Amino acid sequence: MPRKWPGKIVKCENLTIKLTSVLSERYIHGLGECVVVADGQCVSVADGKPEEIDKLVVVKLRVELDPETVDDDDREVAMRIAAMEWAALMELVDSGHTPHSLALGTMIQDQSMPHPGGYIHVLVMTKVPGQNVQQILLDLTEEERAIIRNQLASTLEYMRLKGWRYYDPKPSNLIWDSKTSQMYLVDLEAADYLGKFAGDKITPESGIVEMFGVWEEFAHRKLGGGLPNIEAPSFISQSAILGLQVANFLENLEAFFFVDGLKNITTWGINEYPNDTIKVVGKIAAQEIVHIATIVNLLNTFDATTIPPCKYSFPVTSTKEFLALSNIITSVGISAIIGLSESIAATDPTLMKFLSSITTVESRHDAFFRITDGEAPNPAPFDTGISSIWAYNLALSFVVPGSCPVEPPVPILPTLSVSLPSGPRFANTSAMEFTWDSKQTPVSFEAGKQLFIGWVNQLNVPVYTKLTPMGEGKGKSNVPYGLEGVAFAVLTSQRPDDINDLTSTTLAGPVILPMS
Repeated sequence: MPRKWPGKIVKCENLTIKLTSVLSERYIHGLGECVVVADGQCVSVADGKPEEIDKLVVVKLRVELDPETVDDDDREVAMRIAAMEWAALMELVDSGHTPHSLALGTMIQDQSMPHPGGYIHVLVMTKVPGQNVQQILLDLTEEERAIIRNQLASTLEYMRLKGWRYYDPKPSNLIWDSKTSQMYLVDLEAADYLGKFAGDKITPESGIVEMFGVWEEFAHRKLGGGLPNIEAPSFISQSAILGLQVANFLENLEAFFFVDGLKNITTWGINEYPNDTIKVVGKIAAQEIVHIATIVNLLNTFDATTIPPCKYSFPVTSTKEFLALSNIITSVGISAIIGLSESIAATDPTLMKFLSSITTVESRHDAFFRITDGEAPNPAPFDTGISSIWAYNLALSFVVPGSCPVEPPVPILPTLSVSLPSGPRFANTSAMEFTWDSKQTPVSFEAGKQLFIGWVNQLNVPVYTKLTPMGEGKGKSNVPYGLEGVAFAVLTSQRPDDINDLTSTTLAGPVILPMS
């Protein structure tokens, strides 16, 4: 898409606005949209209010990429997102810490625009004074950070009392006006109306406030260090950008899980576990926030789309369940980074230092969770690497459908389920029963063919066992000998000897299997 937005005239309700500069531009492939945020200036007002002329505004344009490829359902979702942001701006105007909405409308692209005939949803809002916190993060004083923290908590609590919840905590969504000591929360596209289900009271110590990543002392106090200060690579490939976006997606999930879990286990108690469990989980939560900031900084360096958090749902109601699921979630993260490192080692060697440093820390997290579960911290001599596609699909099981503001352009695979063992691990299990939706593509295309379970473990080539049908969408397969640590299984009709080829022939899955 061309970036020739400056100078274009946009009309919305009674306002005529000239765009002056582009602040950001990102693609939402699932909706077939490009979202452009630009500074603008009012050049005329239909009702003749002279005070509006020359007023500086911010304009958000949701631009349809190709009318021929976007269906009515996608158009409806896109319009609903624009309307929801408008509603949030209207509802929260009295908070004193958000922009004011000025106009909302829809234009049709003309011949000078990317896809003539396509829609452009236009939202016009006031331009708040100040600087983007992401750009001045290292220059903020401790006093300024404390003010921002308190004002942010107050704003989020105001939202909660109005029934709204914010889902994109990052410093680039904050504006700080040092002249008035005023903080503003922007990009309310990430707000959703939940009514009475908007969550618990928000204070300056709440997890959602910490996740904005403004308070480096939070990381410094717990970790003795913050973001790396080494120079970023001068170039990264498109495949590396996609891999980092998936890593951003995974780290968002981990950070939310641990920040939220830290609050929960403090309530649930740790009577059965080491006395320093809460302290360790606090360190882990802080480190995940630093990992997010590191990956986001890399993506921002190359003007690549960053991935904001989604809404999550985790099936845990006790400290025991939280710690057990922590092992699974960290295992997926470790396997994803190993797979990403392998895929970009030749094209992006300068990224290896970043990835390898994250991998070793994640492994220490996993060792802690295994020990608290009564398991050996080192179950196998090698960890198992998986593709970004597999990792993304595994994480989706904890994501509320339709809740992600931005989705990485990664294929979504049909789900594969496995019968649970009597204990927490699959050790000594000789056979497993698997279920899947036989009507879903691509499974339906393979009807009548011999199906296999593909097993991936450690540094070994994939192993395949025949699947014995037990009815529609259900089958049983033997477990290969010698699986240790964490293994992954998928449904397939082919037997390639490479995990990347197996990813492309996966019919359903993967499913993660803690074998020992």
